[in-house]
Amino acid sequence: MRLAEPTDGKWGREIRTMLKRKEMAPAEEQLRLFLIDRQDDAEANISPSLQKGVTVIMDRYYYSNAAYQGAAGILPRGSWMKT
Repeated sequence: MRLAEPTDGKWGREIRTMLKRKEMAPAEEQLRLFLIDRQDDAEANISPSLQKGVTVIMDRYYYSNAAYQGAAGILPRGSWMKT
């Protein structure tokens, strides 16, 4: 299974809308939306697929968050390190 972030789900669509705006949301809000989107994707797609023995390939995941949010001054720590 091939998956991408942001997803096509509710939160992924909100992220895409946010990214099209002239003014970006604060980095903390961007991170919050990506984490909610990832949580939904993990529950709906990733975990069930892995439990069935399906290989899951993601276009990005933790390290992309660390890079983008790290560049904005948000250090990788706390709950988002566990997603």
